Amino acid sequence: MALRRIGALALSATLASAFRDTSPFFMFSDSPLPNPVATTQLALSGQLSSQIQRSLADCPSDTYIIVSQPGISAADFSDRSSTPHLRDYVDQHGGHNGIQSSVAVAEVVGALSTDALSQRLADRCKATIITVDSEKRHINMGKATPRVIKVDFPVLPSHREERVAELGRRDSYLDAMIAAAGERFTVIYTTTPPSSEQLAATQHKSQVVYEMDESYPEAYHMDLKRDVSSHADNNTASKLPLFEKYQFLSSGIFMGLSVSLLLFMILYVAVSAVSSLEVSYYAFSKEMGPAAQKKQGQ
Repeated sequence: MALRRIGALALSATLASAFRDTSPFFMFSDSPLPNPVATTQLALSGQLSSQIQRSLADCPSDTYIIVSQPGISAADFSDRSSTPHLRDYVDQHGGHNGIQSSVAVAEVVGALSTDALSQRLADRCKATIITVDSEKRHINMGKATPRVIKVDFPVLPSHREERVAELGRRDSYLDAMIAAAGERFTVIYTTTPPSSEQLAATQHKSQVVYEMDESYPEAYHMDLKRDVSSHADNNTASKLPLFEKYQFLSSGIFMGLSVSLLLFMILYVAVSAVSSLEVSYYAFSKEMGPAAQKKQGQ
């Protein structure tokens, strides 16, 4: 289940290139492979080549199609309509139910040598190497088996739309080759990363320029506008009564008067409390009792 999910994600729109000098790798077969290539996000070309040789050591197929596509990255497979056939082959839940084994590696560091891989398969499986010209419509792969079919696609155009269209045509070409190969086939789809110029061209996106009707948006400077409507007719305003022409009681003035009234009431209560104090005049007279006479006698 994990293999199927990763195979589908390898060709989905969410797949993106994590490194600049990397490119994807795909491999699928209608025969079960005893030692399948491990599905990983990142792999070295040398390790991947060794895994491919171990996986095909028992020569499980009669036809081996080795595809070389230079100047391509994982981002080129983000468009789901660019390689529908390849997507179905890699995704075992797709329309090609005869696929028994599939693998997709999103990031391969280094380039796989298709010549060396073809020669090893030819020596081990006693196969004939046949080179197919991808520029010709007629596909001549011969009838003798086992065979190793080599197809070298040219570099894709730099323009994004042209790349997608050309990649779709090559995807149909590969599907026709697989149909002509019959049963017991294995496809090894190798790629190389694009150059810096191609990468810059493919990643370039047209920038949409949004033009405003005015220098500043309406919502940003609404508070800066002057209300000139009140000055439209100065003569009419000058003839209005005094209390209609000016505003004498605002919310701030009303709050100030309310607080002042409250403070005045507090002051009034305080002054009233102090003024109500009564002190007997006897408190200020001299002592006249026995205690006072005794003090005077001393």
